Amino acid sequence: MHKGSVRNPRFFRFLGPGLGGSAALAVLGLAVLSGCRSIQPTTPETTRAQTDAEDRPAHSRLGYRLDWRGHAASPSGASVRHFIPLGDVVVYHDTRNNLTILENDTGRIRWSMSLGSPLTRFVGHARTGDRLVTASDTDVQLFDLRTGDLVDRMRLEAIANSGPVMMGPLAVFGAATGEAYAVRVSGGFKQWGHLLDGPITARPTRVDAETVAFVSDVGDVIFVDAESGSAFGRRQRIFGGTRTNPVTDGRTVYIGGMDQSVWAFDADDGRLRWRLRTETPITAQPRVWRDRVFVDLPRRGFTAINAADGSVLWSNDKVRGEAIGARAGNLIVWDGKEAVVVDRQRGDVIERVPFTGFARVMAETFEDGSLFTITNDGTIHKYSPSF
Repeated sequence: MHKGSVRNPRFFRFLGPGLGGSAALAVLGLAVLSGCRSIQPTTPETTRAQTDAEDRPAHSRLGYRLDWRGHAASPSGASVRHFIPLGDVVVYHDTRNNLTILENDTGRIRWSMSLGSPLTRFVGHARTGDRLVTASDTDVQLFDLRTGDLVDRMRLEAIANSGPVMMGPLAVFGAATGEAYAVRVSGGFKQWGHLLDGPITARPTRVDAETVAFVSDVGDVIFVDAESGSAFGRRQRIFGGTRTNPVTDGRTVYIGGMDQSVWAFDADDGRLRWRLRTETPITAQPRVWRDRVFVDLPRRGFTAINAADGSVLWSNDKVRGEAIGARAGNLIVWDGKEAVVVDRQRGDVIERVPFTGFARVMAETFEDGSLFTITNDGTIHKYSPSF
C-alpha cells in the first residue's frame, strides 16, 4: 500500500559550497562592477510560474472555464434542497419548495413555480422523456419540461423516503415502512413491492437498464429486476446499515457501512464479493471510478480501494472530503472549503485550491463532465472542462 504524499515545489536554488570568504567577495564585487544580471533582485522562473498560477481563478486551476452564471427564482432565506442536472435542463428546488428549471446551456430560467406548502417533504426529481417527475413523500406530479404545465398527479401507496429513480417507465422508491417499490408513471399504479427490514433512506441504485438495488437503514440488501419485479440472489445483510448512498460500476454495488466496513455485492446474483473492515463507521460518500472505489476513511484519510478484491491501494491522511469528479485523469476532492487535485494512481496531492462559499459542488458526469457550484442564495455557476 502506498501512503499518499504532498508534492511541494521548490521555490529557491541555493548556491553550493566552494568559494572562500575573500574570494567570494572579490567575485561578488566583480559581478557588481560588470553589471552581471545574475545578482539582480529578480523573481526566479519557478516562483513567477507559481505566482501566475495562484492568480488564476480557482476553477481555472482545476482545469475548467466558466460557462455561465445563473440565479434560481428563490426567495431570500431559502436554501438549496435538491439540485439535479437532467439533460438540457437543470433542476433547482429550495427549502421553501420553490422549483426552478434552468436551461443547461445558458443558465436562463425556463420556468419556475411554487410547489405548495414549505412543510411538504419532497424526496426528489427525475426525468422521463419530456416530463419532470417530482415526488413528495405522498404523491408524484408530472410536469411538462418545456412549459411547466402539470400533466398528471398520482397518490403513492407507501410514504416515500428516497427516490425517484427511473427504470424505463417505472419510478422506483424506498419507503419509510421499509418497502422497496415501483410505480408505473403512465398509469399511476403500483407495479411491484418488496418489504425490507427497517426504513429505506438510501437512494435506490440503478445498476443497469434492468436491475435496481436497495439498502435499508438496518442493512437489508436486495436486488430487483425492475420490469418483472422479481428479486434475485440471496438477500444480504450488512450490520448497522448505511448512512450514504450505494454506488455501482454496473457490475458490482459498493456500500459504506456503519459497521465499519466497505461492502461489495455482485449485481448478477447478489452474492458478497468482498468486505473491507476499517476502524470506524463509514459516513463519507463513496465513489467508484474505473477500477477503484474512493472514500474518506476517518483514521486513514482519503483512500483508494481495489474494486476487484477490496485491497487498499493507497491512503492520504492529508486529504479529506468527497470525490466530486475526475479531470484529465486525476481526482478532484472537495471538503467544503478546499478542492484538492489528487493523483489517481498514487494518491499524491497535485494542487490545493481554495474553494469555499458553496452549498454544493457537483459534476454533471464524473469523468471530465461539466462542474456546477451552488450557493444557498440560489446562485449557480457552470464550468466546462478546458481541454
